[in-house]
Amino acid sequence: MKLDDVKTWFDQNGLPFEWLVEDHPPKRFFQKLRPPASTPIDIAPIEAAVVIPDVHLGWGADVFSYNGVNSAYERRLEGFLDKLAAFRNFLQGKLDVVQVGDWYDFWRAPGIGHAQAKQLIESQYSGIVSRARDLGVRHCIGNHDAAFAEPAIRAGLDVEIVRSIGDSGAVVCFHGHDTKTLESIFVDAGATEALLNIFNVFNTVVPVVGAIGSIIQRAADGSSQEPWSLTEKASKPWKIAAVGGPPKWAAPWVDRIDVAQIGIVLSGLELCTKKDVQVVVMGHSHRPGISWCSVAGRQVPVVDAGSWTYGRAEFAVVCADGIGVARLT
Repeated sequence: MKLDDVKTWFDQNGLPFEWLVEDHPPKRFFQKLRPPASTPIDIAPIEAAVVIPDVHLGWGADVFSYNGVNSAYERRLEGFLDKLAAFRNFLQGKLDVVQVGDWYDFWRAPGIGHAQAKQLIESQYSGIVSRARDLGVRHCIGNHDAAFAEPAIRAGLDVEIVRSIGDSGAVVCFHGHDTKTLESIFVDAGATEALLNIFNVFNTVVPVVGAIGSIIQRAADGSSQEPWSLTEKASKPWKIAAVGGPPKWAAPWVDRIDVAQIGIVLSGLELCTKKDVQVVVMGHSHRPGISWCSVAGRQVPVVDAGSWTYGRAEFAVVCADGIGVARLT
């Protein structure tokens, strides 16, 4: 199956989406990564994969519901998961669904310990949680849900640090929150995150100040085009890359700030797995874009799947003929 075949299926089955556009004035490019014709993206035996970015299911006035509990955003994600289940049936099971971390947000789910925080999250978003489990979503560990490093907390979810799409290990997914991914998942939230957690509790108790809390959360997040606006949902764009990407790969290349560090992480991963990475899909930044990093002298494309917070509904579609960054219309 090809990228545009996926879009056609969703259009015809009542959940249309659009490819995101990267503005490089005077030209505008769809955010699609295309491999060389002679070297398709190796996801066999999978026909297609959908990568869901950061969602941040919390409790109360969290960044997913964006000041509203049981909002239209919740229904939209439930509908999306339902449609993915139908699409997987259409592909006779050859669909992979990966979520690249920060599925839950333990920093915005106050409770006495992680177990109670998890219970609060799952009680608030029971429809999303049950659908994701039934679909068999495979999760990565993020910094906001680092509690999943504890076996008892990850019960009921399929969670690992790094996931691969297909059997070759050529396409990998991970959260990408810093250069010490394997270590930092065990680190508790620091002072800044604790402050955000306090504001989340305050918002829930006193709804009138919910908007203030979201402004603070958006500013701390740093991913929004205009963090002070409660109506602006656009992601903050990356700078246009000064240097093009790998030879014969086509994309509207951007300059991701931490891309060199991502290359270091991938080099370590290749050393452990003894497999070359062809392309990586990740999250954390909440800023969709296609960049590249250097790994053992090679240029490896890096696709950021975006965000499903503050009213956004972005995701990545992976097929043999490329990777497209999309959003629900």
